[in-house]
Amino acid sequence: MAGERIRTSIPVEFEGLEISGSGLIQNLSKGGLFVGSRTIPSQGEPVSLQFELPGTGEISMMAMVWWTTDEGGEAMANNPGFGLRVIDENQHYAMAVGELLV
Repeated sequence: MAGERIRTSIPVEFEGLEISGSGLIQNLSKGGLFVGSRTIPSQGEPVSLQFELPGTGEISMMAMVWWTTDEGGEAMANNPGFGLRVIDENQHYAMAVGELLV
């Protein structure tokens, strides 16, 4: 998920195999994003996301939980959430992030 990241505060709804919840997308890039949430899916779990990027409309996409703050100790417990890697070729998302990076 290397690459330039954009700091955000975008509400997001997500659903995994056994868990669903909401949170805030705190940063994003073309390859992934970080969702701040107290509801944390398991590492390696696929999740569907629904959110709206400013000026681009609603986006629905799939991503995989790449890492979580559950394993990060006390420092990460202050900002709970999970990092996601984009696993589908969502052109709408890629174009929107590309425009934000300009």
